[in-house]
Amino acid sequence: MKTNRRLVQVKVEATPGTPAVPNPATDALMAVDFKWDNAAEPVTDEFKYAAGYYGAKDSFTVSLSRRCSFTLPVVGGGTPLGTNLPAPLLAMYRAAGHAAVVTAATSVVFNPVSDAMEAATLLVNDDGFLRRMTYCRGDVNWVFEEGKVPRANFSLLGTYETPTDQAMPAATMPTLQKPQGFNKSNSVVTLGALALKCQRVEIRAGRQNSYRNFAGAEDVVPTDAEAQAILKFELPTVAQSSVYADLETNQVRALSLTHGQVAGNRVAFGAAAAQLVTLSEEEDRGILMVTATYNLKPQAGNDQYLITLT
Repeated sequence: MKTNRRLVQVKVEATPGTPAVPNPATDALMAVDFKWDNAAEPVTDEFKYAAGYYGAKDSFTVSLSRRCSFTLPVVGGGTPLGTNLPAPLLAMYRAAGHAAVVTAATSVVFNPVSDAMEAATLLVNDDGFLRRMTYCRGDVNWVFEEGKVPRANFSLLGTYETPTDQAMPAATMPTLQKPQGFNKSNSVVTLGALALKCQRVEIRAGRQNSYRNFAGAEDVVPTDAEAQAILKFELPTVAQSSVYADLETNQVRALSLTHGQVAGNRVAFGAAAAQLVTLSEEEDRGILMVTATYNLKPQAGNDQYLITLT
């Protein structure tokens, strides 16, 4: 089977665990670098018999789950504003523990949630070999870095179904805004009142999920979400902003990232309470840089950060 003939489809399940039926005309996903982290992850038990010779044991597959990961471009909500972000992209953020609020003619806003979390069905057709994951829930991290366009890296955990043969359907790929490079023209990163000379930003949703299979239940349950941001930036002077004092005093600062200039293709990240927890230094092209890890703390709940597409 040809790995370059792969179609990925995703759709939110109306009831978590009840398979959705993705439509290749509306639910095709432009996944980048798709891989099966475990196409069939077994839970096994075994008996090792007292048989008078070596090697006497039986193994029993009790349950199976699946894990996969892939990348999606980070782009704005399209135009007219708030009405043109493709359904499969919305589905992925929702399956990764986010509420998606679409306001026509205005924006798409994602925020993390702690209850009423959704799940999705994922179909992967590899040249006529079909694998399905249901009850999919996952994690996402966003990466903005020098010399690249921004990426959203997703990982999914879901229930297993036996693969089948199915002809590759004709799919309609979604129309996306073109991702824009992370550079001075397109991007601004602010910590407190200081605009940073920032080389890299990684925002980790920190979603944790667990697969269960026992009498009365087979599901993927969310267990926690501890968001972090990891920044690499040029060390500012003490007068500009003392990052070491922030670490010493448990200082909490607002963190923001805005990316993109044109309406319909702008992305804004905001965290009201970012606390510095680790700090290291290194040299880059003769400049002293720091890598700083921030815990993104909720204030009223489900507000560790907001992602706004305009």
